[in-house]
Amino acid sequence: MVSKVYIDTMRDGEKFVVLDEDNKDVRCMKESEDSIFVFFPRKRSYGHRYPVEAFITMPYKMKVVDEASRWQRKITKARKILEKSGLWPELFEVYSNLEKIGYDDYKVIAAICNSRPIEWYRKETSPDQRKSFFGAFAEKYPFIFDDEGHINPDYYGEVSDPTFKTINLGYCSQMYKKEIAEAISSKTAYNTESVLKKYDHSFRYDPDVKRAWYNEEYHGCGNGYYYLALDENTAIFYEKD
Repeated sequence: MVSKVYIDTMRDGEKFVVLDEDNKDVRCMKESEDSIFVFFPRKRSYGHRYPVEAFITMPYKMKVVDEASRWQRKITKARKILEKSGLWPELFEVYSNLEKIGYDDYKVIAAICNSRPIEWYRKETSPDQRKSFFGAFAEKYPFIFDDEGHINPDYYGEVSDPTFKTINLGYCSQMYKKEIAEAISSKTAYNTESVLKKYDHSFRYDPDVKRAWYNEEYHGCGNGYYYLALDENTAIFYEKD
């Protein structure tokens, strides 16, 4: 069965793949918090619509992947895009270092961080004491810590296991992307906005800090999904507000 928790983490309109009883791919889309659309084989628009509560009782299962290889491919992909675009130099360094760390050590470090011992936040705790929580990792990977012994959250937070998003700026998206690429190349500030169905899409590039952002906010609301743009085509999820 497909977990309700898994469905709840998706945004409306997000597509995903599950396996049927014969272990064949079944393409699906979360239409809303109440509805899942299951596509017919080799069809892009036709299929069946099911209430979420009915869908999670159907004989589908999650598609198992090699998590270590999947993570490594994503880290390398992000690093290569940033190397080419020149954006987010601090993230480029993080992804370069994560490639050195590898999946197994990354998972242990992330688990330590997410346990969040209270001692990390006590003012009297020294940098060496904070690092001691990580054992041999503190000596093996000194670049993950600042001078105060705090670990950079990018090594265990949302961006450390990036979820990629194709930037969509509406009917003129290709034109905007060409302009964005030219702006990044010439280091010229750039902003643009588009309205698509119930979302306001926006892109902003700041050459002074070598950073770019892509947002999909609910129309007229100011809340939504926020991404870090790696170049004119690709962004990674950062937070939902």
